[in-house]
Amino acid sequence: MSDENELPSKTCETCINDNLLKEVGIRKCVRCGELYCIHSASIIDGNEYCADCLSDLNLLKNEEVYARKDYDLVTDKEKIIRRRATTYKISGMDYLFMQRRNSAMSDAELELKIELFKEQTSLMILEREERKIKKFQAQNVKIGTVSSTVVTKTDTAVVSHTTMEKKKNQMNAILSNMKPTDALNMLDMLAKLMGKGK
Repeated sequence: MSDENELPSKTCETCINDNLLKEVGIRKCVRCGELYCIHSASIIDGNEYCADCLSDLNLLKNEEVYARKDYDLVTDKEKIIRRRATTYKISGMDYLFMQRRNSAMSDAELELKIELFKEQTSLMILEREERKIKKFQAQNVKIGTVSSTVVTKTDTAVVSHTTMEKKKNQMNAILSNMKPTDALNMLDMLAKLMGKGK
């Protein structure tokens, strides 16, 4: 068999060389069974699939606007209430393959995959929100609005201790101004509220 007829390898030369000295994570694709490195891994699930076996995925995002008429009795006018809803739908042949594979997994594999995707999802949501904030800040700078964000790092224990001291001082100030009869009346009211009064 000549070199021209061979299929291109999914492991790059850098990863093959590094694999001799350290563990670089060359894996075997669950779908095609070929070895692949991080450079040929799927962007969606690089732990189990190579880029060729998990790339046919499409995300359809649809924004819908619902409008309904409502009558406001206070203003005696008709008003329109609009609501927006965003629907997401995943399609593609590789998505169908992943769905079929779920039934073949053991309980432990299924549990591991669920927890892995939960963790990944929370990290991806954080990343998305950080990007949104950066874009929003960049737009504010372009428009000409000067926005300054002050980040203060405080120790939680110190803050709660300071809050407790403030509350204690406030309580002492209130109690020092009270007469003994006022204090008894307050205790009677508290007992009645707690259901222990007469």
